[in-house]
Amino acid sequence: MGRGAQHAHRSDHDGSEARLQIIFCAYCIAALYALLYYWGVEILHMEHCLGSNQRFRIPYLRSLAALTAWEGRTEQAIDHLHEAIQLATTIGLPGEQWQIQAALGKVYETAGEQAQARAAFEEATRIIEELADGIKDETLRSRFLAGSQISPVLQHARYLASSMQTDPAAPSGL
Repeated sequence: MGRGAQHAHRSDHDGSEARLQIIFCAYCIAALYALLYYWGVEILHMEHCLGSNQRFRIPYLRSLAALTAWEGRTEQAIDHLHEAIQLATTIGLPGEQWQIQAALGKVYETAGEQAQARAAFEEATRIIEELADGIKDETLRSRFLAGSQISPVLQHARYLASSMQTDPAAPSGL
């Protein structure tokens, strides 16, 4: 096989591989959309199963917020999280409140609303610290604050607070 024929063969092979990669990516995207559709249907079905139980409505709202945020409907996601915060506050569930505040902070941050993200993470931190203050055993308190769900929230809140202080474009008074 001559040099030109080898080059043409290699280039044809590369084209086939690129087409296979594109087909594979398209398949993955289609599968992801199918899963999200199924997830959305299941979330909507969950609403019908909840009845009037407000406690069970909180994870429903959090799931709905995650779905709408993924779909790029940030305002709806924020509305769902605010409703979940109201319910958790009314019922008296600080363990849910801080998690919802952290989720709200992530949605705001993704939307580029840094001041709101910082405020949400600050509120999550305040609730976490309030919960920690109720733990009198210092070892348990330290373990609680170093927990795999709590520690990243506290670290991110500190990061946002420090980045807002060093950012000259950040609004003052926050």
